[in-house]
Amino acid sequence: MRDAWLAARGVKVLRIRAQEVLGDFEAVVIHIVGTACGDYPSTAFGGPPPPPGED
Repeated sequence: MRDAWLAARGVKVLRIRAQEVLGDFEAVVIHIVGTACGDYPSTAFGGPPPPPGED
């Protein structure tokens, strides 16, 4: 319910486990920044590869 309320207001909720943050902080930051900049889904956590020519 809370996520739906936030989504209706344009807020995207990211759920990132502490284990992921402690295991690869840089990848987590890349994921968060990529999501905030509209590059979602980010490839930091196994998302699809970028389109050809956008590596």
